[in-house]
Amino acid sequence: MNLVNFISEGANVEKETWETAKPGIINGALLVLTQLIGYLIQEHCDFWQTCTGVRASNALIAFIYEKNLKVSAATSKEFTSGEIVNFV
Repeated sequence: MNLVNFISEGANVEKETWETAKPGIINGALLVLTQLIGYLIQEHCDFWQTCTGVRASNALIAFIYEKNLKVSAATSKEFTSGEIVNFV
């Protein structure tokens, strides 16, 4: 809101000096800075969500293959290991 007010009121200023431009520059810089910080936080959260998803997926795959190795030999004769993994 301050940036919009500065732009609308800044047109009425006859002589542009550093003191009249300073609030607009500060507001513009703060807007860019907050967008940058928000982007970095979002990317950080996306990274950790991806890491968590990969870990969960790897744990599930390890569980399935561990279960496949524990299946008795009698059951293994009737089905292939791929079919047993699909059953689990």
